[in-house]
Amino acid sequence: MTNSVVENVSHRVAYTVTDAEDTFILPFTFYDVNDLYVYDHSISETIALSSALFTVVLPDTEYGYQGGSIVLHTPVSNSIIELVVDPEIKRLTNFVTAGALNIPELNLQMNYLTSLVKVLRERQDYISGDLTTVLDAYRAETLIYKNDAETAASNAETSETNAAQSAVNAAAEVQAALDAKITVSAFPPPDGVGNVGDLWFTLTQ
Repeated sequence: MTNSVVENVSHRVAYTVTDAEDTFILPFTFYDVNDLYVYDHSISETIALSSALFTVVLPDTEYGYQGGSIVLHTPVSNSIIELVVDPEIKRLTNFVTAGALNIPELNLQMNYLTSLVKVLRERQDYISGDLTTVLDAYRAETLIYKNDAETAASNAETSETNAAQSAVNAAAEVQAALDAKITVSAFPPPDGVGNVGDLWFTLTQ
């Protein structure tokens, strides 16, 4: 029997399966078969298989199981098999209050704590990465909304300017039309009646 160690490997591994396979290696250290979860992506990526559908082959190691394998009772093909270890957060042993220290139990506890830290760190990295993706998408969407708002405001301003210019142009056209129809004349008046210095406006129909 050899002593297990906690390797720097992920607490989850995925195998892409083409031809029929039933055996998959466990690369990580684990401490309880109940902490193992198997996912067949052709069935579900989020719901683990029942433990009745596979067998765990345990390695001959101390202070945790380093290695071993999962053997499915029914071979699979054209799928992805994902193996995950999810240890509970708990303490496995206590320091003795008298007598010699139980070194094997302490080694087991240290391995277990190291595994917990590693799993929690990987989860944190995963959540942080996922959160970064979400925030990037939010920022991009917000920027789109901001650009749309600025464009709408610019279009509204342009519309107001165009409307004002149209009003000015219309007034100029009216004035030009009036200027073309109104004739201004001084004394003598067109009808011969009036005083010196008077102006007469004649509207041409």
